Amino acid sequence: MVTKKEFLELTQGGLMFYKLILPKLMMKEGGQTGFVINPFRDCPFKTFQIYKKGQIWLFQDSVWSQDRGNVFKFGALYYKIKYKGHESEIKFAMLHDLLHLQKVEIRLSHLSNPLNISAS
Repeated sequence: MVTKKEFLELTQGGLMFYKLILPKLMMKEGGQTGFVINPFRDCPFKTFQIYKKGQIWLFQDSVWSQDRGNVFKFGALYYKIKYKGHESEIKFAMLHDLLHLQKVEIRLSHLSNPLNISAS
């Protein structure tokens, strides 16, 4: 299975997954995006954004402070999977969608076991 570190390397710190799920995401200077509608709330206001911290992209909502974290927590919220203890399932679902929905070419040749991408 792809590790968290490898996933982040393959997806530009998680940015590719955010862009897949939030197609209206607009990049701004300074390592952040403009605000978009929170995909996890029934609210018409643009309160949600992602930002870069180091080499990793994180998300936050300016109204709902509990809606914040890394791309894996974002994936857990998106797929409605409990975050703790289910990291492999979350990564598998994220990679599946990146590879099949967006037709992203991700090179796995540098991984130690590139063909073992099962959710178990």
